[in-house]
Amino acid sequence: MGAPAQVQPTVIAMPYQPMLFNEHPTPLHCPFCSQQVVTSLELKHGKLAWLLFGMMCLFGCWCCSCCVLCADRFKDVEHSCPNCKRLLGYYRRMN
Repeated sequence: MGAPAQVQPTVIAMPYQPMLFNEHPTPLHCPFCSQQVVTSLELKHGKLAWLLFGMMCLFGCWCCSCCVLCADRFKDVEHSCPNCKRLLGYYRRMN
């Protein structure tokens, strides 16, 4: 009998190049639905918001600590296509 068949690794090609997003909607060509769109934003609590919240609680600023979780300026931003609803990228305030 011959040698066993070699198993080839599966390579998944990303349909787009990573781009740098910011906290504002970004016009771009969606790689998934091939439409020219302006990204939809969804704000999420990230590392920065939780770190500031924890530090404020630790140092006794109980009354102001919840304001950090309510303020949009401390949240991470997810960019998605408004047409096909696919996630296109992130803007993280703290890595």
